[in-house]
Amino acid sequence: KKVFSDVLSGINAALDAVGGRLIGGETAELPGMLASRDLFELAGFAVGTVPKSLRHLGPKAVREGDILVGLPSSGPHANGFSLIRKALTPKEIAGSVKEILAPTALYHPQLKILFRDAVCARGVHAMAHITGGGFQEKLPRALGADFAAVVHVGSWPVPEVFSLIQQRARLDFQQMTGVLNMGIGFVLAVDPKVCRRLCHAIPGPVYLIGSVARRGKWPGLAGVALI
Repeated sequence: KKVFSDVLSGINAALDAVGGRLIGGETAELPGMLASRDLFELAGFAVGTVPKSLRHLGPKAVREGDILVGLPSSGPHANGFSLIRKALTPKEIAGSVKEILAPTALYHPQLKILFRDAVCARGVHAMAHITGGGFQEKLPRALGADFAAVVHVGSWPVPEVFSLIQQRARLDFQQMTGVLNMGIGFVLAVDPKVCRRLCHAIPGPVYLIGSVARRGKWPGLAGVALI
């Protein structure tokens, strides 16, 4: 009962933060399906609408030279845990558990404030939530087939827990960005003309992590280039 209460409280707290409501659900008992009484399966989804003022967002709005603005993550979020469990020892996981299990950052409150500024809203061309597959998978989806993301390594602080995972897993930085968010959980492709205004309008830290390039201009450029 306590686990159920804690999970439900967490769901409602997250929904309150983004202006959502829990409108339905089901608790099913499945005896024999899970090996331990301490295990449970949880699934859910959210449904929303896009206002007319933001329906321009997407690959069709992206332009060469757009600035990539990154918002920090709170940790690995909900991705990469197979790698984390394989790379780190139980002692290392226990020592970093607060960072590893930090609740996923919710970006809706920041973006809602940002989009109240009509100039900033028009200046945002596309957005990418850096979840499973990291930069390598999520940025190309947001930018479309004609453009690539040129990401400047070192333009944002990478939390120590990611560096520890990278060291233990013996992966290079590019490989890590194909699994984990590496400290950036959300990226906006922004018109350079409004970038300064946007960075002042959005609450919390932001990082200018790169720019958008046309794929044909760089030989072999595809998807994401780390420089």
